[in-house]
Amino acid sequence: LWPLSPQDRISAHEFNRLSAEEYARIRDFIILHYHANRREEPFWRQLAAMAVPDELAERIAVWRASGRLVSPGPELFLNPSWLAVYTGQGLWPRAHDPLADLRAGRVDADAKLAHLRRLIREVAAAMPEHAAALARMGGLAEDAQDDLAALRMEAEG
Repeated sequence: LWPLSPQDRISAHEFNRLSAEEYARIRDFIILHYHANRREEPFWRQLAAMAVPDELAERIAVWRASGRLVSPGPELFLNPSWLAVYTGQGLWPRAHDPLADLRAGRVDADAKLAHLRRLIREVAAAMPEHAAALARMGGLAEDAQDDLAALRMEAEG
């Protein structure tokens, strides 16, 4: 995306935008090392307590909650690097990503999907039909029919 000429402002803008995003991701990766440190000296405690950019705070929150590694797009430091820093600094997730069990073959995907299909059928069977649901909402079905008829007349006229 390097601009082909000084007049190529579109390519220049896109190059600058992508570069800024990449620098922000690199910045976040470096900040993570300092923010997640477990050292007790005042200098390190201050770094651990510092505010972090929103994007990094979100990545940390997702990791802590689910063990998922957020990757917003192509970046210099890939998921294995983020994982190494999280675990190396003692940031362990409170839960793990259930997809990890599926990928590792510890979950029977066919059985899980069959169970999900059964649940969907049961919930759908318990629901009222569309017209009955609208009628219960206070005559919205009639109002909708009137509005639809008016729109059709407008379109034809």
